[in-house]
Amino acid sequence: SERYEQEFSEHQPIFHWTHSPKTMFKSFLYRKDFRFICLYRDPRDVLLSHVKCRFHDGDIDSKLVTEKQVLLQYIHSNFDNMFDVADEWLHSDPKNVLALSFEELKKSVPLASRKILSFLGLSLSKSVIADVCQRHSFESTTERKRGQHGPILRNSYMYRKGIVGDWINHYDPEVKAEFNIQFGRILKRWGYKIINSEPHPEWDHYRPRKQTHHTKCKIINPTNATFKPNAVDTTPQEFQIVSAP
Repeated sequence: SERYEQEFSEHQPIFHWTHSPKTMFKSFLYRKDFRFICLYRDPRDVLLSHVKCRFHDGDIDSKLVTEKQVLLQYIHSNFDNMFDVADEWLHSDPKNVLALSFEELKKSVPLASRKILSFLGLSLSKSVIADVCQRHSFESTTERKRGQHGPILRNSYMYRKGIVGDWINHYDPEVKAEFNIQFGRILKRWGYKIINSEPHPEWDHYRPRKQTHHTKCKIINPTNATFKPNAVDTTPQEFQIVSAP
């Protein structure tokens, strides 16, 4: 994101995606020729996807640590403050910030695409949008239906199941409870249902956690290995910036 400001040209349209806080773009945030798209999803799916990606990419050795241990370590580390960063974008004041959830996107990709195009002041025919969505769909990319088991595909993105709510199949009662304690405030603030947990007074009085960067999560295993949460690979949300001359 720092490089974006150096590369930005007043006379050339540009598209840029990032996971950085909106403070990184304070000089562009209120400009009429900029549009920001905050793509977010259920935080529980975010964390699961991130952990699955780390195992798949070989960043974490499954022989040394379990998926549950890694989930709990991320939860206890506040997930490197990524949800708080996303919340800043989701509750931005500028009219040039569009918040779009994965859940809304998956209900109808063509409809969500038209919403994005309208926000950008652009238009395409329904047939063109439908064709593009079909060619780049989960089914076309993986050659299987959403939710159907199959190999994980990894390029610039990760294709695993193509569904929402898969976290319920992987979080045991302890992980659910710990997630609710740490991030129940985020779930409630973003409109996601909190499952199997008693209400907590802090959820109604949101206060961002104190931000610390590059949190190291120490994994309890025989070799006492450590790893650093990666805010680049499979992350909670993408903040997309589009400018036009």
